[in-house]
Parts: sequence; C-alpha cells; structure tokens
Amino acid sequence: MSVTVIGSIATKVYQADGYDFRMSFDGSVTSTVTYKITSFGFNLDDFPALNSAHPDNPRLTLFEMSASRESGQVMKVTLTYKGIGVDNPELYAQTEFNASTTSEPIETHPKFAYPFENPPVKAWELSAIKKALENNVDYGPNNKFIDNYGAAIGSTVQGRLLYILKKFGIESYLNLGGTYRRSFVQSGIPTDYSNVGYIVKQPKGAPNIGIRTYLQTSLTWKKQASIISISEEFTMSGMCGWNIHVYTKPANAFVPQALTDPDKARAG
Repeated sequence: MSVTVIGSIATKVYQADGYDFRMSFDGSVTSTVTYKITSFGFNLDDFPALNSAHPDNPRLTLFEMSASRESGQVMKVTLTYKGIGVDNPELYAQTEFNASTTSEPIETHPKFAYPFENPPVKAWELSAIKKALENNVDYGPNNKFIDNYGAAIGSTVQGRLLYILKKFGIESYLNLGGTYRRSFVQSGIPTDYSNVGYIVKQPKGAPNIGIRTYLQTSLTWKKQASIISISEEFTMSGMCGWNIHVYTKPANAFVPQALTDPDKARAG
C-alpha cells in the first residue's frame, strides 16, 4: 500500500490505512485519517499540529488525535479533521419553533392597548377605572368616570368594557407566543451582535406571523477546528407586535469593540 505523508512523522510511516469523509446534515464534514508507524521512539510531539490542514482537503483542519499500541511494535495513529464541505452552509440551517401561551394583564389586550401611539383606553381612563374599582363604585351617569380631582370625565366603549371585565375578576388573558430557534455552521466567528435585543420582522425560515414580530433574544457560537456552530433564538410577540418605541434598533446602533474584536477585549 502506498505511503501517506502526514506532517513531521512521514519518515516513520510504513503502512497507510487511508481515510474516510462523513458529511452531516448541516454541511459540516468529518474525516478520519489512520496510519501505522513503528513504536520505537514514538513521541507525542511527532503528531501533526492541531488546526493543520487535511492532506487532501484544506477546508478541513485537525481537531483530534489518538494513538494505540498494537502487536509487533506497531503504533496505530488516528487523526480526526473537521471542516465545512459546502459553499453556503446557511442553506442547511436547522430550525425549530415552539408555540405557547402566557398570561398577560388584561389592560395589554389589543382591544384596549393597540396601537401603542394612540391606544383606545388611554392613561387617564385606566387611572379612573382603577379608582372606581378601588372604591367599589360604578362609573357615573352618562357613562362618565370620576377623575382624581372629583370631576366627571367621559368614558370610551373600550374603557367601559375593561371596567366591567375587571369588576368581575378578569385580570388577565392568554396570549399566544412562541420561540423560534435556528442553528447553522460557518467558517468565521460572527462579529455583528447588533440585532440581539431588537425586533426582527421575520428571521430566515421563521413562520410568517402577520402583524406579530420577533425579538432576537440570543446569539451563541462554538468553535471546533474550522467549524463555527451558530445558534440564534427569537421570541414571537403578542398580537400587536413588539413595542416599536422600545425594541426598534437605532440606525447607528453601537456595537462594543469587545464584541467585534475578542483579542482586544481579552487584552484590555
């Protein structure tokens, strides 16, 4: 069998067992290279350097090494390489969506709180409703509430409905929500974290949810050899979408240098 040249121990190789390639669902590739050398003078320093390139495919780099002693003064060496085997691995992103419900204050129901800029039940009416409930009194004649100064103020249809619901003990409602997760691999460490904490209308691959929006709540990554595994998480809003006044990303969003230059962050 022909000899495979592997790093600095090429002169000791006398039998090559070859290697294999295995591609995973996300486009990542693992290759195991095996060969045998004499056990005389074997030293761990003879291994190829970690992160060195695969002998036939430079996309893969050395991730793990092992050696086992066999009979006949033979040492079997196994090298494991990892890398990305496709040009656009994001196309093979794995996705997951979990729908659920949460209990929210009845005042935040869209019937009373949407749109945010001009809600059907405004702050003064919420205050009057609270006062009426605390004093166990109905709103006054001609559908009027009494304000904090004792003056009669007009109520809205939505305000009267909210008052009635709360008077009969309905303090919350079940709001549909959900979490969308997306994971994929790439060859470089991400440098842009500016979307975390802000509204993303519809992340790649996420269900279309109409007026609802998503909030990116997490971005994590893990490096193994030349593979960077990325995981993103998005939380679906309630019926009215996330509050644009709180969660819209500024046009000139600041990204700390510690996030874009990890080496400088460690040094500083």
